[in-house]
Amino acid sequence: MRHNICVDALVAVAAMVCVACEQVSVDVPAADRPANVHLRIAAAAAFDDGATRAAEPADAWCSRIDVAVYDSTARIVGMQQRSDEAGFGCVDLALPAGSYYVVILGHSSEAAATTTDAGRITFRNNIVTDTFIYADSITIADEAVEEDVILCRCVAKVMFCLPEPLPSDIHAVRFYYTGGSSTLSALTGYGSVNSRQTVVVDNVGQTTYELYTFPHSYTGTLKLTVTALAADGTSMQTLVPRLVAVQQNCISRFATSLFGEDPQAAAACSATVMCDPEWTDTYDYTW
Repeated sequence: MRHNICVDALVAVAAMVCVACEQVSVDVPAADRPANVHLRIAAAAAFDDGATRAAEPADAWCSRIDVAVYDSTARIVGMQQRSDEAGFGCVDLALPAGSYYVVILGHSSEAAATTTDAGRITFRNNIVTDTFIYADSITIADEAVEEDVILCRCVAKVMFCLPEPLPSDIHAVRFYYTGGSSTLSALTGYGSVNSRQTVVVDNVGQTTYELYTFPHSYTGTLKLTVTALAADGTSMQTLVPRLVAVQQNCISRFATSLFGEDPQAAAACSATVMCDPEWTDTYDYTW
């Protein structure tokens, strides 16, 4: 029986032009074992009533793809692709006959994910970016396997929308939050550890700040603390911690001036800032 953590993840997508597809073998030279698994990857931004609402080539959503194949005992294939390389989103594997678990991740981290353990996939510095996953069992027999696969978004996002940039004396903003996970389980599609996540974002005049986490289930709650930092890294102001409801593939959006004092300006933000329409939903709050 096939096990797929993404609903309808095998729905065919529009044909994608792939060149110079990367081929990976398992301990046997490619000349002796030609590729027999051919996967063409798109990223699905959202699902609506069980049907795919949007699917585009993977490079529209992520800059990296990690592929891992596991047998009954361990990972036997680990490969990476970058969006600036030919053949991005086009994977050919050479696998001997047998049953396997295939995991494909799309993300925009600074480096490849660590996929040694399918139940505890980690990312550099524990920083989570917009992340998509495909995970399914596959059986290799005599015939080659060819599939168009869809990656499903597996993160929740918290967004802060400011009416104007922060004061220039604020060098950076530190977001510290618990209740989510920076480690992903490819067996469930949810977070697998209780993380203490810290994200520091330099103040370069932006009016939007975005945070990501892997919820432990479809819905969850984060405890979030926001701190303004001076150039020397010392705290200038810390806001009272807040409980933030999050949901996989949804945005929790706050209209706020953060460290400002004009509540009317903060309230006006949500009327002018748009979110990615392909997310399942957006919930607006005032900080």
